[in-house]
Amino acid sequence: MSAAPIVAAALMLVGCHRPDTQAWPILLHAEARLSDRDVFAAQRVDAAPQSLPWPRSPKPLVWPGLPEAQAGEAPEAWLARQSTVAFLVIKDGRLRYEHYSGGYAAGDPIPSFSVAKSVVSALVGVGLQAGWLQSVDQPVTHWLPELAQRDPRFSRLTLRELLAMRSGLAWDEAVGNIASDVAWYYLAADLRGWFDSLDFAGEPGDAFRYQSVNTQLIAAALERASGQSIATLLQRWLWQPLGAEYPASWSVDALGTVKAFCCLNAGARDLARIGELYLAQGRWRGRQIIPSSWVAESTTAIAGGEYGLHWWTPPKSEPRRGDYYAQGLSGQYLYIYPARRTVIVRLGERNGEWWPALMRAIAEAN
Repeated sequence: MSAAPIVAAALMLVGCHRPDTQAWPILLHAEARLSDRDVFAAQRVDAAPQSLPWPRSPKPLVWPGLPEAQAGEAPEAWLARQSTVAFLVIKDGRLRYEHYSGGYAAGDPIPSFSVAKSVVSALVGVGLQAGWLQSVDQPVTHWLPELAQRDPRFSRLTLRELLAMRSGLAWDEAVGNIASDVAWYYLAADLRGWFDSLDFAGEPGDAFRYQSVNTQLIAAALERASGQSIATLLQRWLWQPLGAEYPASWSVDALGTVKAFCCLNAGARDLARIGELYLAQGRWRGRQIIPSSWVAESTTAIAGGEYGLHWWTPPKSEPRRGDYYAQGLSGQYLYIYPARRTVIVRLGERNGEWWPALMRAIAEAN
């Protein structure tokens, strides 16, 4: 069946929310893929002038039992069969294990999808430490006053509530449904233009509802507060100070606005540096980059839930051991286990619900 009728029907549903013309190839395959990195324009994030390669550990990685493993299957074969393109383990500040497949190599920028949301949370911490952000309990209209003209409830919506995914906004996050808000936001030509049509389904602070537009609102506030784009903030405050070996990129819409909610493209080695910064309570080589209080607060699940301030924690059914992670579509993970001094990065094309439990098992076996 031709994709044209599907696309035409979807466009009728979208109405005034015009898709970016660069996104037509994505429309035709109707799902987000790693290859989307090459479809969208992007803002470059430069590597550190003096990079800091990871020191290597002489110890081999001890593997626990692998889900869905075949008899006698090597870990590398298993990773490839799970559509994993990058898998990396940092233990005690040393590179314990690294493997790539699917044509990817260490320096390749790989889409992180919603792992980017946790990077935005880290940049909130940067703003708090640097002083250009005063408090996450300020309303978003402090930086985006035009939103109050749309609905007075925006004046009661704080950065904390956006970070906690408790904005009360009306938003359809049905990933895989081409008519959903998130699907068309991914393709949008004007991300900020969508702010003009946002409505509330409830009150700020209401129940948890995972919504990508919340992250984009946070990013817009950070850009207003700092006077710099999210990609520039990443380069200046994280990528280069942490000694990134390779450049990254952050995809943008047709107007150059960074797709903060989804589209940071980075190598696994350098993504792991953010995990290592969090292991060190926001301190790197004698410099406090993120307040230790923000590291603790943002990675702690809000009472009764499994989500902090743009970071995930293990399911409530699992024992609390202090581990937490950033998670993106198709099984992108940045996993951090402070008690085991372990950071794990997994990037791939296909998810498995058992990834967090497996990464915890790997950390505890080593």
